[in-house]
Amino acid sequence: MNNYTWIEIPSNARRHKISPEVEALRDAFLSAQKIGFHLLCASNQLLRSESPDVTACAAIVREAVHKPEKDRTNAIKAAEEAVLQRQVNYVSALADYQQHRDAWQIIRPTLVAHLEAVLTPPQTTGSRETSHYVDIDLSLNCEAVANLIDDADIAINEVNKRRFNQPTEKHAQAGFQKVFDRLAAEVAGPHWVGNARCSVDSINGADILRDIPVEKIASTDVPSEFAKCCALDAARAAFERVFNYDLTSRCRDFRQDTRGTVNDTQMSEALLSAMPDVSSMIRIEQQRDSRLRTYGRSWRSTRSMVDASNVLFVDVAELLPEAIVEAAAIVDDTMRRRAQNLCLFAARRLKENLKFVRECNRYVAERDSNRQDITSAIGRSHQALVERVKSKQMQRPTTACREEPYYG
Repeated sequence: MNNYTWIEIPSNARRHKISPEVEALRDAFLSAQKIGFHLLCASNQLLRSESPDVTACAAIVREAVHKPEKDRTNAIKAAEEAVLQRQVNYVSALADYQQHRDAWQIIRPTLVAHLEAVLTPPQTTGSRETSHYVDIDLSLNCEAVANLIDDADIAINEVNKRRFNQPTEKHAQAGFQKVFDRLAAEVAGPHWVGNARCSVDSINGADILRDIPVEKIASTDVPSEFAKCCALDAARAAFERVFNYDLTSRCRDFRQDTRGTVNDTQMSEALLSAMPDVSSMIRIEQQRDSRLRTYGRSWRSTRSMVDASNVLFVDVAELLPEAIVEAAAIVDDTMRRRAQNLCLFAARRLKENLKFVRECNRYVAERDSNRQDITSAIGRSHQALVERVKSKQMQRPTTACREEPYYG
């Protein structure tokens, strides 16, 4: 898919004026490219999901039933959760796939028509035959359009091969609804928001959504005609911001980059070894202060990002109950399932974010052991900066300008 990009030709390098047919093909391709990319991702996720076939699920349960009596109860419970996980993952991936498949089927005829219009231009009448000019860039662009169409058609055909019988579909939909009802029951509880706030404020706080299998729920959206789902749209916008790549990478980089930065044992040994050389001792202490300030700056930045994530976490927790009610009230079966899938995806983001925030809280908690040293180092640095400003040193360059050599 990444190879199917449209080759833009700069205006100053064009030999011929771009025709309206090519412009129409370009616009249709850029629109279809996004849909095709999501279609391929959704089809791959659906094909990789474990089979919800009733025979395969029954084999899991049957194995649990034949366990020894002392282990049978726990085995049956684990088998039930495994079957539920398969069913929910399949229905979620199917809803996401059908959404992008329907969008592709709408845009595909238009894309093919524009491609045919570019490749088969109207014939001009004339007695003299002219040599056929081939625009290489346009030819490559047309090939990218054709490859996109072929790949999307192959993805749809592969999914069509993996069809399940009616009992499998029926049980899968029932399992999906069971998980959604479990989510709705927990969210409707009297202590839902309080438990959510406790979860982000304390490592040992309440653990929400622990028993709801939503680890592989696919993302989806609800069409704009369901304008009444205000809480659902607000929750979607909120949880898309909760678990962002920049936040996770910054916090993990903080853990990796600051590991061993403030090693009191090593720096203390260096200071004792430098005695009684005052200049060496001062240099070692300056290095230690520099490391402490760097660590403190990185810690405060990371702590600020984690706090922002906590706020978004609570926002989603507050919006989710109303969103679940709105999703359950949709009459259309397909749209209701997509809306319910959106709520389950929000729950998945909450579970992921809760694990991440607790992990980051452990990372930044290591700062407490150096709190006094960091504060003292920052204070000394601040005082040195104040003295530098008062002495007017900021107005003069710190080093002399280098003179040009004279070669007389």
